[in-house]
Amino acid sequence: MIHRAQQVVSVVIIVILMMTLCPFPLDSAPTYRVEPCCDLCPKASLPASYDTPSLKPFRVLVQGKDGWLFRSEGDLQETFRPDPLEYQNLHRFQKGLNARGIDVVIVYLPTRGLVHADKVPLSSWPEKERKQAWINYKGALEQFRRMGMIVPAMEDWMDAKNGSEDFFRRDTDLTSSGAKRTAQQVADAIARLPAYKTIPKKKFITTRVGVIAKTGSLQKTATLLCKFGYPNQYVDRFETLSDTRDIAAGNGMPHVALLGGSRSDRRANFAGFLSEFLRVDILDLNDSGKTGYNPHPLLAYLSGRMFQTSPPKILILEVEADYDSILRPEFHSSILWIRNGCRGKAPALNKQTDLTPPSKVHEVLFNQRGGKMLPLLGKDHQVDIQFSDPSIRQIQAVVWYTDGSKRILTHQYPDNANTYGRFIFGLDHQQHQVNRAFLSLDISVLTPVDGPVSVTAQLCAEDKA
Repeated sequence: MIHRAQQVVSVVIIVILMMTLCPFPLDSAPTYRVEPCCDLCPKASLPASYDTPSLKPFRVLVQGKDGWLFRSEGDLQETFRPDPLEYQNLHRFQKGLNARGIDVVIVYLPTRGLVHADKVPLSSWPEKERKQAWINYKGALEQFRRMGMIVPAMEDWMDAKNGSEDFFRRDTDLTSSGAKRTAQQVADAIARLPAYKTIPKKKFITTRVGVIAKTGSLQKTATLLCKFGYPNQYVDRFETLSDTRDIAAGNGMPHVALLGGSRSDRRANFAGFLSEFLRVDILDLNDSGKTGYNPHPLLAYLSGRMFQTSPPKILILEVEADYDSILRPEFHSSILWIRNGCRGKAPALNKQTDLTPPSKVHEVLFNQRGGKMLPLLGKDHQVDIQFSDPSIRQIQAVVWYTDGSKRILTHQYPDNANTYGRFIFGLDHQQHQVNRAFLSLDISVLTPVDGPVSVTAQLCAEDKA
């Protein structure tokens, strides 16, 4: 009894102490206000600080309002690509797919600065530059349309933003909200296509399945430069699944393919929202987790057997305004794969060579036929290479020109690409040396291989139509 009485007295004393020491009533909870931790350090404003390949894409960080971060060269640009050569590449890409009966939808996304201009201080981006950027962006969309391309009305998407956060505050990706609103504009454009009307429809259901915890790429850059951390950002995450009760559309290969950069990250459910709005399956070929445009999924798909045997009716290509994606060699190679390289064409040069050892540099083509040199300008020709070993995925090529100059290329296919040892590439994909004439081609195999390897190399004219 004495021991129990002591316990009761102890509890009473603890309660009295808590009531005395606490500055708020026991039946209420304290409230906390989270304040921004800090602004960017001076080092972040110096272009010279972005001195590595991983830092360069984020040059130069700008402190925005309410914890936002921007890139002066990527988010606050005033001019917009494409330039004439990029338009030409996109036009060839479109025409090549159109020739195979495929409609191409170009999604030309605006920059984070245009979408969330209210979060950028006027001192970092004056009003005059903002207005000119908006005019230039709309002009780029109109130029695409004048060339006959199918381009969703992203300018309408901008006009009806309604205060939603469509990009992450400290990352280049779209949020779920931004992905949904983009998908609606893309779906509206696709719904008007005759090809869409021939695709079987079924019902899809979208549900919230949790949150996306985003440690943003701009956030990581700020931490590297300034040695302090920003908090992660959390947004709703959604998932879209076909209604199991709706089996009318079957389970065949999807007729709509989606390719692009990380802006249409799978976690943002861009493809899922597209399926919901269009009521069709989407073949999502994006490579999540990459910063900016990643050319490998596009090249892997167009060079693979899936595309060659079961092409889609509609291909959606996301082109980001702040990346020169359509000037890269991989994009040019994708154009050549659409036309199937030198297959079905009369080659100007054709030679088979045994590579012993494969890792050594071997000359596989030389500009000579019948004792004479042919007029083979680099800008007009492509090379189609077939190795006897289908496991070869990486090579180095050296293109020599008659003026003594050379071009070194490294071609590597990702693991999910099944090209059966075949490589196609242009001799001068940027066509900046219009009069460079081809002299010879050297090849070395970078993929480890066992046993003897031979290669058949062909040079033929590019199809410019």
